[in-house]
Formats: sequence, structure tokens, C-alpha cells
Amino acid sequence: MKINNLYIYYTAGKKLFSGHKRRYGSRRIVAELKAKGKTIGRRCVKKQMQKLVLQAIRPRRFVPKTTHY
Repeated sequence: MKINNLYIYYTAGKKLFSGHKRRYGSRRIVAELKAKGKTIGRRCVKKQMQKLVLQAIRPRRFVPKTTHY
């Protein structure tokens, strides 16, 4: 992959990540880029995210509330 193309994907991925309030991981970013007509591998996006220390926020586990008391 050319350096110029990698920079384009890098900026597009970073915009998607920050635009969705850190909720998008590498798989969702790849899916969004693919929908826009850009193809890049998931592992390439994952490596770029690790270099930039971008980590998606995971939802909390569901813990049911008891109605005993």
C-alpha cells in the first residue's frame, strides 16, 4: 500500500473514531470505510489504532437489579 493512501485511511479512520465518541473499533471503522468505497484491512486499522493509543469504549455488563428488598 502506498504511503499517501495510508495517510488518507489514517485520517478517515481517526475522524470516524472521534466522530462517534470513541465507540467504533477497528471492525466498525473498516465497515464504514468499505461503505464509502475505500478498502483497507482490519489488521492495518487495528495497528494504526494501537500506535495512536485509540481504544473503543466498551459498554458495561448488564447486572439485573433485585426486587427482593
